[in-house]
Amino acid sequence: MPDSQMRMSSQASKSYLLIAAAILLLAFGLRVWNLGDASLWVDEIYTYLRANGSVVHTLRTTLETGNHTPLYFVSTHLFPITHELTLRYSAALTGVIGAAVAISVIRKLCFNRNAALWMGLLVAVNPYAILLARMARPYALLLLLSFIVS
Repeated sequence: MPDSQMRMSSQASKSYLLIAAAILLLAFGLRVWNLGDASLWVDEIYTYLRANGSVVHTLRTTLETGNHTPLYFVSTHLFPITHELTLRYSAALTGVIGAAVAISVIRKLCFNRNAALWMGLLVAVNPYAILLARMARPYALLLLLSFIVS
């Protein structure tokens, strides 16, 4: 490969990474903006109670209920929960990771960096994905796992 082509390829890779980082920063900003301002709603209170109980209690109550995802509720124990913001933060972070995984999946499936960046941008600014990633519920995790399964 000639030297000029290698420089162009290197420049394209840097541009791709810079744009991808900007998209993920946008996704992060949209998901955490005023994240702790709203009061908890009923289902988030259930999440709060599970997050502040023991892991065994969380697993038991989640499995007894039968309509919840144990992985999400166990993962809430990884963060100290002291405020609405910290309760919702893991879901917001999962939403950003979902945008990153969407970029990766499309790049691997389509072999097209532009399509991957567009997909990442669509996930980053999708109002429904933003709304669901701002709740202390497993919705953002479900979207992330859907991209991983792809």
